[in-house]
Order: sequence, then C-alpha cells, then structure tokens
Amino acid sequence: MFSIAKKNISKSQVIPFKPNDVTVESCDLLVRHLFEEDIQEKKVLIFGSGNLSSKMALRLAERQAEVFVWARNQEKASTIVDALNYILPKYNDTKIKLFHEDENDFDLMISFLSAENVIGADFFNYLKKDGTVIDGGINNFSKDFIEVALNSGISFIRLDTRIAFHYALMSLNLETFRFFDNVFGTREIEQIRCVAGGILGKHGDVIVDQIKHPTQVIGVANGLGGVKHECELTDEERRKISTIREYILQSNKKNL
Repeated sequence: MFSIAKKNISKSQVIPFKPNDVTVESCDLLVRHLFEEDIQEKKVLIFGSGNLSSKMALRLAERQAEVFVWARNQEKASTIVDALNYILPKYNDTKIKLFHEDENDFDLMISFLSAENVIGADFFNYLKKDGTVIDGGINNFSKDFIEVALNSGISFIRLDTRIAFHYALMSLNLETFRFFDNVFGTREIEQIRCVAGGILGKHGDVIVDQIKHPTQVIGVANGLGGVKHECELTDEERRKISTIREYILQSNKKNL
C-alpha cells in the first residue's frame, strides 16, 4: 500500500504508520481516562493472545494492574503469558496470569479477538457491578452479553481509534519538527565539534542541550556514550567548554 501511494501521490506527503499501534494507543488513552490515571491494583481481564491483547496486557501490568488473559487457544495464551512475564521488570509486584473460573470482580474487560460473538453472557458474572467493558475487536461479545450488560447499567464501549489518530501524525507535529530542526544534530561552533539530542559524541566533542541555539554545556564526550568527569578533563577540553560557554553568553546578549 505504501509503495502504491508513493507512486501515485505527487504533492501530499505520504506517512507510513501501523494501524495496530494507533489502536493500542487509543485503548491505552481510553483506559487512562476511565480510571483517571489510576490503574494500580485494578483487576483486568483481557480477551485474546495476539498483537493488540499482548501489548495492552503488558502496559497495564507495568502500571501494577492485576491482569488476566483468556483466549480460545489456551496453549498459545499460556506461552504468551510466560513471555510477557519475562519482559516485565523484575521489580514488578504483579505478574500476568491465565484466566480461571475462580476469579471474579473484574474492574475492566478488554477484548481484541478476531472473531464475532465469542464472549458469551456467562462472562458477565465475572465483572463488577460498576465494571467497564471495552470491545476493541468489534462484535467480540455475544448479543446476550451486550443485552445483559446494558440492562445492568454496565459501561460498554466500542473502541474508537480516533482517540489516538494524532499518534499517526507525530512526524508532522510542530514539536517533532522543532526537535529535529533545533535540538538534534552535530555542528561546529567556533571550530569546536558539538553534539546534541542524543547523538553519541566522539572523544572530546562538546555536548550541548540543543544544536541550533545552545543554552547550556552538558559536558565533554568520553567517546563511549558518556560524559567525562570534571577531574578527567584536559586543558584543551576545558578551553573548549569555556569557548562554547562564551559563545552562548554572547548569543544570548544579541537576542536580548
């Protein structure tokens, strides 16, 4: 699709993006909104063991939610859960678990299944009275489940990916332009090589906060991705720092 678009569109900019990423960001933003940024210790049941389900399970578990996974293929689900728990930080207090029928009182159910009418009304009994359901796969829940949920006053939401569509347009964001235009890069200032924006400097390069209009000297690169300690600086490197600081001072005076 991207290749076809590039061949046929001559004036507009063509931006590649993964719809799955936008879907995950949309779901994440929705959950954060619903729980007012407080997902810790909330009990979440996620239906599915694919790309979207796995990413949401990992995100919520990293925020200390109690996450359970249910999938039609239990063997695959078990493998996914094990893999996600390997990825979780060692200090994470909670681990992702496979759903079992002894569990109940879920605050939230999220579905990302690739089939319709899979989640029956019996799953409603595992949800809290004031719980929330997010149908991310669209039509994953049976008509019976939906009817029971709506009649019980449950908040039932079909995920709208417009929530995070701006995520797909990040490359056009003014702040993104500013970063690449003003912050990120290398340049010579007073014949001294300077780096900024995360670029690893060569040994002796001066690291500044932003490359176009620097306002601060961070230090001198050690050539290994770090900054040299004050006691390690040579006379020449101290001269470089002094020169760049003087340049910054003079530039500030001109802009006043």
